[in-house]
Amino acid sequence: MTRSIRKTKKSISIDLPCSQASLKKARKRVEKFASSHGFEDEAKDIMLSVQEACKNAIQHGRPPDKDVHITCACDEDWIVVEVKNHGEGFDTSKLDRETPVLSPGGRGIRLMKGLMDKFWIKSDKEGTLVHMEKKRTGGGKQ
Repeated sequence: MTRSIRKTKKSISIDLPCSQASLKKARKRVEKFASSHGFEDEAKDIMLSVQEACKNAIQHGRPPDKDVHITCACDEDWIVVEVKNHGEGFDTSKLDRETPVLSPGGRGIRLMKGLMDKFWIKSDKEGTLVHMEKKRTGGGKQ
């Protein structure tokens, strides 16, 4: 089952310019949100996954005049993060191919899949949406 992002008291939306300078802001805001909602043990994995999704959006999903949109929501057991860009999209069937470990690119997708419990990408001419979910494993507070 895929959880949806819904506006709750436990959600944030972040719009950042499509630039390298936005990566640090995205990491900090998402890590702070995760930690402050009881996902302290998972916050680093979530933050790294968001960084990779944003980096891909900036590198491949431009246009630079459009924002990268990040949404986070959580309940007692799960945090859901979506990263959306407004680029031209790409053929997601290419993601099914195994990327060689020493390849100059393609490791970010593998990293996100490994760090998050659920991961999928939807891409079309309107842009690309990266959907990630992480189950709470620790005894974090809410």
